[in-house]
Amino acid sequence: GSFSAWVFPVQGSETPTDFYNPSEDGTSNTGLEVPEMSVWTLYTDESGKDSLIVHNDHAGSWNGGQLSISVEGFDQGNVTFGETNAGLLYGWQIASKPQPEEQGFLDAFYFKWRKNQNDGVVVEGLAEDFCITVTPQVWNYINGFLFTSSFGESIELPSKSEPFTLCRAQQCSVPTL
Repeated sequence: GSFSAWVFPVQGSETPTDFYNPSEDGTSNTGLEVPEMSVWTLYTDESGKDSLIVHNDHAGSWNGGQLSISVEGFDQGNVTFGETNAGLLYGWQIASKPQPEEQGFLDAFYFKWRKNQNDGVVVEGLAEDFCITVTPQVWNYINGFLFTSSFGESIELPSKSEPFTLCRAQQCSVPTL
C-alpha cells in the first residue's frame, strides 16, 4: 500500500506501565482504548525513554477476541507489563526466541481476551531509531489498527489485513507510521 502518516509519541511523566494503568485482571485504563480495535501508542516518559504500548478491544465491549501478529525488526526492548498475564485460554503470549540477546527476539505476539476485558502489552526501552514491520495473521473482534498521536489524533490504518511498518527514524520507506 501507499498509506503513510506521521505519529508523534504521547509524552508523559509516568512510567509506561503506570500509564497503561493495569487493573487486577490486566486490562488497560489509559483512556485511549477503542472498542474492537487494536490501539498502538508510542510513549515517551520524562527521561526520554521510548516505549510501545498496545491494547486490544475495550473492557466494556460485548465480545472477547484474539489477535495474532508477527513482528520483524524488534531487536531491543523489554516487556514490562503482560508477562504474568499469559495463559493457555486467555491472556497474551510472545512466541519468540528464548533469549532477548538474539536478533528479533520479539517476533510474534498472540493475544486472546475474555468478554468485557481487553488485553495488551508494554514494551519499554526501544532503540532510539527503530523500524518494525507488523503482519496481522489472525483476528477475531478486531475491526482494525489505530495509532494514537500526541496531538490527540487517532489514525486508523486503511486495512487490518495488510502489513504495516512503524518507525522511529527518518530512514523508513512508505508505508510508515
